[in-house]
Amino acid sequence: MAEALQIRKACVDDAPAILAVHMRSIRVLCAGHYSSDEIRSWTRHSKVETYRNAIRGCFETLYVALLGERVIGFSALATRELRALYVDPDMAGHGYGKALLNATEKFAVNDRMKALYLDASLNAVHFYQSQGYEILRPAHVELPDGTELPSLRMKKTLPKRTG
Repeated sequence: MAEALQIRKACVDDAPAILAVHMRSIRVLCAGHYSSDEIRSWTRHSKVETYRNAIRGCFETLYVALLGERVIGFSALATRELRALYVDPDMAGHGYGKALLNATEKFAVNDRMKALYLDASLNAVHFYQSQGYEILRPAHVELPDGTELPSLRMKKTLPKRTG
C-alpha cells in the first residue's frame, strides 16, 4: 500500500462511488462462485438512491476506504452485523480489504459490540477465516426478486473495548 488509505464514515455524496465499487466487486470477484443469473439478480436492483438512503438512515453505518479522493471500498455495519464489505477488484489482494475490515471492527468495538456476525459470499469465506471469523452454518441471502444466494454464516468475537 504505497498511498495512504483513509477510512471514514460515508457521506451522501459517496453513494455513486459506493454503488460502482459494489457492482464491480460482485461482477468480477464473485464470478467464479455464482452463476451469471445469480450475479444479474444480485446487481439488477441496485440504485444510487438505495445507498443514499442507507447513509442517511439509522439502521446501519457505512464507511468508505479512500486512496486520495477515490473510493476503493466500503463497509456497512449494523448492530452486531457486518452487512457489507467490498473492495474494488483492481485493489483486491493489496491489504485494503483487511485494513477496511480492521477499521470496521474497531468501530464495532467502540460501539460496545462483543461479536460481529456476517453472511459471507462464497468467494469471501477464506478471507474472513484468515481474519479470525468462524463458520457457524450454511446460509443464504434472499434478493429482492426471490433469488437465494448461498452464503456461510460466520462470527468473530471482538476484543474488549479499552479505555
